[in-house]
Amino acid sequence: NWYYFDNNGYMVTGFKNINGDNYYFLPNGIELQNSYLLDDDGKGYYYSINGKQIANRYYQDINGNWRYFFKDGSIARNGLITIEPSDGKEVSQYFDSDGIQLKGNAAKDNDGNLRYFDGNTGNMIVSSFGELPDGSWLYLNDKGIAVTGKQVINGQTYCFNADGKQVKGNIVRESNGKINYYEGKNGIMLKNDFGELPNGSWVYLNNNGNAVTGEQTIRGGKMYFMSDGIQVKGKQVLGSDGKYHYYDANSGIRLSL
Repeated sequence: NWYYFDNNGYMVTGFKNINGDNYYFLPNGIELQNSYLLDDDGKGYYYSINGKQIANRYYQDINGNWRYFFKDGSIARNGLITIEPSDGKEVSQYFDSDGIQLKGNAAKDNDGNLRYFDGNTGNMIVSSFGELPDGSWLYLNDKGIAVTGKQVINGQTYCFNADGKQVKGNIVRESNGKINYYEGKNGIMLKNDFGELPNGSWVYLNNNGNAVTGEQTIRGGKMYFMSDGIQVKGKQVLGSDGKYHYYDANSGIRLSL
């Protein structure tokens, strides 16, 4: 254990600045090392292995977590925080109640807005996509807020669920009853093509991106789609001509005359 004695030979307790660095000594005089301290105002401070208070910089603990300490040594925590690094450019970052910086994930601010923070820097992302740990994606608008619903981004149409996660490889039914499909790789709304649903069934999207219904001639073959847009395969359907028609189990092309 380390102690510090002042010019009069008295043992120091509490906060003490020594040669420009801040230290803290417990009531018994022992120097606080590798520990956090919470003051009466609820501010947290950290004293490193050599007893120096960490201030005005980031600090990585033994578990790989990052924290930020302001000029007065207090830790950034409890939500969205504005940081001014050494280059003078302010950035917004998120720190949890323990002061651990959020990286490569999303969190809600005090107003309930979902925001995403870069996996390397921890900076709040704006006007860009962000990948969550589960492999799903968000899109953050120019204010850094995750969008929801149908969105046109860089000329392409996408859709995002109420939780902000991007729809991929699935359909969405619009309020007007129209059904759109968003492809599985990039999540772009599909047009003039087939789309496969998670359960293995198929829909076909016309040139407006809407799922077709009823009997359709597509690429020279007659096919049939139910009212929910699902393609009929391996079944008979009563046609408008009053006859039953069978649709191939693999291609979905009508086989009967």
